[in-house]
Amino acid sequence: MRDILSTIELAGMPKTKVMYRASLSYTQLKYYEDFLQSSGLIIITDQLWTVTEKGERYLQACKLADEILNVPLPAPNDQIDVIPSAKKH
Repeated sequence: MRDILSTIELAGMPKTKVMYRASLSYTQLKYYEDFLQSSGLIIITDQLWTVTEKGERYLQACKLADEILNVPLPAPNDQIDVIPSAKKH
């Protein structure tokens, strides 16, 4: 979710661009579209996704948690694994 929000540009981004940048299937995109919008983390106007103030606060909280846990952030062009696949043992 954080990766999707950080993918969206400040001025807004069309959902197809979000889908490709975040490497989402259409099914995943619809799920996150509904969830992020109902949670108040994005708004959709004129078919553009825009991060809300609440979404920005969520991103800042995630960055703070990463710093506390000393988790390295992915590079901006790294492929995003939004829904991790099950690993076979």
